[in-house]
Order: sequence, then C-alpha cells, then structure tokens
Amino acid sequence: MLKILSTLIAFTLIYLIFLFLGLFDTFLKIEILEYLIELRMITFVLLFLILQLIIIIIYKIILYISNFSQKTRADKFLQKSLKKNTYIKKLLYKYSILDEQEEFSLSEINYLLEESFKKEMIELLSSYKKAKSIDNTEEQISILRKILEHTNDLSVIKGLAIILYKKEYLTESENWANKFLTSRYDKELAIMLADIKYKTSNLKDLEEILLKIKNISQNFSVSEKKKLSIFFHEIGKKYFDIDNYKAEKFLRDSFEFDSANDINLESLIKILSNNKNKDGIKELLKESFNNKPRLALIKLYKKHVTEASNEEIWEFVSKNVTEKKKIETLISITSYLDLLVETEKLKQLV
Repeated sequence: MLKILSTLIAFTLIYLIFLFLGLFDTFLKIEILEYLIELRMITFVLLFLILQLIIIIIYKIILYISNFSQKTRADKFLQKSLKKNTYIKKLLYKYSILDEQEEFSLSEINYLLEESFKKEMIELLSSYKKAKSIDNTEEQISILRKILEHTNDLSVIKGLAIILYKKEYLTESENWANKFLTSRYDKELAIMLADIKYKTSNLKDLEEILLKIKNISQNFSVSEKKKLSIFFHEIGKKYFDIDNYKAEKFLRDSFEFDSANDINLESLIKILSNNKNKDGIKELLKESFNNKPRLALIKLYKKHVTEASNEEIWEFVSKNVTEKKKIETLISITSYLDLLVETEKLKQLV
C-alpha cells in the first residue's frame, strides 16, 4: 500500500515539476523544458525513484514521531495510574487488611482508578474496620468477598482465606489459598493448606504440599514445626508396610521437626526395626538421650536393642548423665534396669 501511494505521489510531483518548468519557459524565456526533453529516459526513471524514496523516508519519520508521542502519553498515564494505585494500597493498609505495605498489583488498573470505585472501596474498608474492631468475622468475610468482586489483590485474597480457615469454611478457604499460591508462594498459607488437606484426609495432596514446603528453605516457628511434624508423621504412617523407604523418609522429617515427641521417635524406631537397621536405632536413641535424657529412651533402647548388655546400657547412660540436676533421672533409670550400682559410683557420675 505504501509503495502504491508513494508511486502516485512521485508521478504527481514529476508532473508538477514539469508544469512548473513550463511556466518558467513561458514567462522567463528559459529553455529548461527543451533541455530536459533532450535527456534520455533514464533521467526520468532516476528522478522518479529518488522522489519515491524521499516520500517513503518522510512517511517513516512521521510514523516514528507519532508512535513516540503516543508512547510518551502512555508513560505519563501509567505514572499517574501508579500514583493513584499507591493511594488505593495505602487505603488497604490503613484499614487493616494488609499486615504490611507491598507493591500494588496492576491487574484491572483502569477500573481501579475510577472515582466511583474509590468511593465504594473507602466505604467497604470503613465497614471492614468496624467489623474487625468488634470481632464480627461473618461481616468481615462478607465485606472481603465484595471487595474481591472488584479487585484480585493478593493481600485481600490471603486475608479472606485465613478468616475462612479460622471459621472452618475449609473448601472456600482452600480455593482462595490455591488462587493466591498460584501467583506467589507464602509459608503461612502453604501450612494452612496442608492442615486443610490433613483435616479432610486428602493425604495425596498433603504429601505434594509437604514436599514443596520441605524443598523451600525457610525458618519455621516452634508451633509451625510441631504442626508440620504431625503432617509428616501422618504421611509416614500411610507408607507403613507399603514402602519402607518412603515411610522412613517422612518419619525422619517428622522427628526432625519435633524430636521431643516420643510418638515420632517410636514410629521412626519401628520403621528402622522393619528395615533391620539396628545401628540406626542405636545412634538415634543415643542422640536423643544426649539432647534430653529421660527414662522412656532407656526403655526404648532396651526394647529394640535386645543384644545390649546391662554394662552397655550403663555406659550409654553414664556418658550422657553428668549434671547434678539429672541425678534423680539416673537413679530411676538404674532402678528400672535393676542394675546393682553402689552409691559411691553414682556420686562419681555427678
């Protein structure tokens, strides 16, 4: 199309040039036209091509200037939009939906900038703040649902998922949590989702979630570790008598998250016993006893390490119990094992 247009313009310009030169001949008596006619056809062709090239270059320049102008206007609009979006984000923070200020999502940006929406948003957030102050969770849920009819902001989605979870609306909470996690990983929501799978006995999905959590290096609180320990223990039990390798793997993770829990320890010992890993049992019990000496561990040692003599068990105990505050533990252990130990020997250990 551009070539056809440039050709027509070039022919027109050549016609006008010749017409203009003819006027010069008429009024100024300059014989330019006669001189041009004497030139060969190639002159006309070259003139035509040069004119066509000039027209195309001019067109490209005009097009570039036009596009640059549009881009500049778009950039200015975007900067203005971002400023207004920051204002919306500050509103979310002010009205306690956000725990901290984050970068604002640009989804549905034009709609978010409408004055009518901003007015409605302020009203909704004011109602949410009031409902939160009187701990009206049902009203909070209703308001957050209305807000999410207008925006897909991740912070609002997370807030709604958590409130629904606390109210035991597990299916809807799971849906919102999944929607959040498809866009961004969040430790709190991942553990919450694992708990939902645990409560609904969906062990297959629970296993997948736990593997993702395990692969992402994070610092967990004590309460989070205990909760994760329960989940890993449940998956480990699922693989008992099915896949000893997987069972041991998940039970070790369970023990790692909560080593003070005797149930985790006994389950892990049981699977090690199934795998005929007596050395593993010994090391596990020694390490556990070293961290927290208690009678239950000696009972487990004697139960599962059947070849252990009283002397070996005594050595196991004596090497780890050396503080005065553990003397009662030591006496109860020796009494349980029916070891004939003199008082002087006990004193030597203290």
